[in-house]
Amino acid sequence: MKKLNFWTQWKSYFKDVLIESSSTEQNPVLELYLSKGEYKLCADKAIYSFGMRYHNFVETFEQLNIAKFAPKNVLILGLGTGSILQLLEQKYFIKSHYTCIENDATIIQWYRKYIAPTITSQVIILNDDAYEYISQCNNLFDLICMDIFVDDSIPGKFESSQFSEQLYKLLSNRGILIYNRLAEKETDNKKNNQYIDSIFTKVFQNHQILKLATNWMLIGKK
Repeated sequence: MKKLNFWTQWKSYFKDVLIESSSTEQNPVLELYLSKGEYKLCADKAIYSFGMRYHNFVETFEQLNIAKFAPKNVLILGLGTGSILQLLEQKYFIKSHYTCIENDATIIQWYRKYIAPTITSQVIILNDDAYEYISQCNNLFDLICMDIFVDDSIPGKFESSQFSEQLYKLLSNRGILIYNRLAEKETDNKKNNQYIDSIFTKVFQNHQILKLATNWMLIGKK
C-alpha cells in the first residue's frame, strides 16, 4: 500500500485520519480513512472496507477453513478498497485468480493507489455493474463473495431470484458463495429473513447462515 508517514500511521491508532474524500454518482458521501493502521472506506452510514480488520469476512473465512479450501478462481462483487483480496492473500496466503467488479470508479482509483501495490496475485478489476456482469458471465468460480451495498442498503436487483440463480450457476462443483448482509437493526433482520425464506434457501438448498454481531453471512454451495 502507499507508504504514509510514521506520524499519520501512529495517529490512526488513536483517531481516524482522513486520507481522501469524494462525492460520486454512486456514493454521495465517500471517505477513506486510516484507522488503526488500516484503510477504512466509508459511505454515509456504512463501512465498505476495513483492510485486515474486515471482521465479518475474517470470521466467515475462519469458519469455512478457507486456507484449506484454497479457491483457485475467486469472484468479488463489490471490491471496495480490497479488504477481501487482502485477507485471502495476506492472511490466508491464497494465491488465486481474482475477478473484482466495482461500479464506482473513484473507489477503484483509491484501491489502485493505496492497496494494489501490495497484491501479488493475478487480479482483473472491472468498472461495471455486477448484475450486468454476472448475467453475461460464463466462467465458473470456486468462491464468490457478494459484498455490494449502496450505503447501508442492498439494491433490490441483487436480492432477486434471477440474480441468485445466476450466482448459483457461476459456482464450480465445489464452489462456495458468501453473501454479506447487514444485521444491525430489526428492519435489517426482517429483510434478511424475507430474502432467505423466499429466495436464498430455494436456490441454495445446501446453505448455512452465520449470524455475526452486525452481519448475517449467507453461505451457499452446489
